[in-house]
Amino acid sequence: MVYYLLTNTKQSLVRKLYLVLSLFWTIAIHVLCLMDLSDVNTVKRVRIPHADKIVHLLMYTILSFLWGMVLLRTHFFKEVNHIILIMSFVIFGLAIEILQGYGGFNRSFEWQDIVANTIGVIIGYFICLKILNFKPHKS
Repeated sequence: MVYYLLTNTKQSLVRKLYLVLSLFWTIAIHVLCLMDLSDVNTVKRVRIPHADKIVHLLMYTILSFLWGMVLLRTHFFKEVNHIILIMSFVIFGLAIEILQGYGGFNRSFEWQDIVANTIGVIIGYFICLKILNFKPHKS
């Protein structure tokens, strides 16, 4: 499907850009979430409570939004229930959390991250729908 979207000459340049950004963002989430952060020097700054949960929420909001801008315009997703799109990103986040906890990446499994990921997916999905369904007012 990715190959088709990139090589199809009927696809707009903007849509292809969203696809490339979506692929990049998905890979970035994989790398950042599975990277061993124990060696990273910590700088003492202003502590923000639950900052990592905010980061998870933002990462998955962007992920859902970008992929939504690509997939919700295709003929396939116009016919399929959008719940599949949402659930695929929730499962993606769950899989990464499981890998963090049990994959030997020196990371930990946290339910709160899954909740933040899920909320981010839903927010990104609704932002995407709002933009795709936006119709400017005619004066």
